[in-house]
Amino acid sequence: MTHAFIMHDMIPLSVPNISSQEIDAVSSAMSSGWVSTGGPEIGAFEKAMATFTGSPHAVALNSGSAALHVGLLALGVGPGDLVLVSNLTYTATLNAISYVGATPILVDCDAQSMQMDSSLVESYLKNETRFENGKCIEISSGQTVKLILAVHALGYPAPVEGLLSLARAQGVMLMEDAAAGVGSFSRGKHLGTFGIAGVLSFNGNKILTTGGGGMLLTSDPEIAERARHLALQAKSFPTEYIHDRIGYNYGMTNMAAAFGRAQLSRLDGFLNRKESVHQFYQGVFSSTDFKLFSIPMAAGDRFNHWLEVVFHPDAPHWVDELEKEHGIQARRLWVPMNRLPMHVNRRYLSHHDHAQGYYDRGLCIPASSSISDADLSRVAEVLLRLSKS
Repeated sequence: MTHAFIMHDMIPLSVPNISSQEIDAVSSAMSSGWVSTGGPEIGAFEKAMATFTGSPHAVALNSGSAALHVGLLALGVGPGDLVLVSNLTYTATLNAISYVGATPILVDCDAQSMQMDSSLVESYLKNETRFENGKCIEISSGQTVKLILAVHALGYPAPVEGLLSLARAQGVMLMEDAAAGVGSFSRGKHLGTFGIAGVLSFNGNKILTTGGGGMLLTSDPEIAERARHLALQAKSFPTEYIHDRIGYNYGMTNMAAAFGRAQLSRLDGFLNRKESVHQFYQGVFSSTDFKLFSIPMAAGDRFNHWLEVVFHPDAPHWVDELEKEHGIQARRLWVPMNRLPMHVNRRYLSHHDHAQGYYDRGLCIPASSSISDADLSRVAEVLLRLSKS
C-alpha cells in the first residue's frame, strides 16, 4: 500500500512516497530500542548509499544543511576564505558558508542549464587571482579563494568536470551541493562524487526522504572521519564526556536511517515515475507558449527530474490563483541570493543576470512520484487555460 500525502483535493508540489515497507522498517527500528543517533541502521544506510552513489565514504546527518556545515569545516574552510558559489540556489547553501565565517562570491548561471556559468569562474580565476605558495589568492583583497561550491540546481548537473579542471589548476577545492540530486548521474557518475566532497538532502520534499536528513559524500577517509566527529559533538573518548573541540548535534537517527534504507530500495521505481511525468509535461507543453525546463542528455546521464519547472512570462503570477481556485500547489523558483538582504552587497560575477531571468519567468509545478495521471492532466489543462486567458 502506498500513501500519498495530499491535503484534501490539493495536488501538492512534491510529497513523499511512503509504503508499508517504510512503516515496517521504522517500526522495527523503534522496537529495537535504537531510536536516536546510535544503532545499526545508520551504518547500514551509509553503506547502502555509498554503494548506490559510488562514493567511497558516506556520513549520515540530520539535514542537508548539517552536511554542508560540517563538510565545509572538514575541508578547512573558515574565516577570511572566499567561496565561489551559485547565485541561484536555496538559502541553506550560503547559510553554511556564513556559519564557518567564510565569504561567498556569487556566480550567475548560464542561459541554458540554470547551472553555474563556468566561463565566469574561469575569467575570475585567470584574471583576478594569483597562485602563491600552493594557494589561490585574490589579488585585490589578498584573501584565499578556498573553494568552488557548485550547486546541482533541481537535481540537474552543474558543469563539474570543467569546474574541477579550473579548480585544480588554481589550487582550489571543489565541493558539490547535490541536495536535490539523489538518483541523478552525469556521464555515469552520481552527482556529489566529482569533487572532494558532496552533499545530499533527504528532506520531506525530496525524491528519497528520511523525513529530515542529509549525507556527506567524499572519497577522502580523513574528511569523512572529521565530519563524523564534528557531527557527534566532537566526542573523543567512548565512555566519558570528553570532547576535543566545538562539535554539533548533527547525527542522523536510527529510525530515520531505517526509513531511508526502505526508500532506497524503492528509488528506481520513483525515478521511473519521475521520468514519465517529465515526458508527459514535455509532450503537453511542446507546442505552446510554455517552455518546460530540460537539458540535453549525454551517454551515462540519468536525471531525477526532482521538480518540474515551466517558463512563461505570466506564470509566476499564477501561484495564488492555482492554489486557491484550482487546488494546485505551485511555487516560484528561489529568489536569487543577491536579492536577499543579507547578500545584497556580495560580489556577483555576472554578465546578463540569468538568475533573475529564471526567477522572473519560472514556476515549479506538481511532480511527485505518487502523482496520478488524472492529476497530471488537471495541472496541464489549468495551466494551458490560464495562458490563454
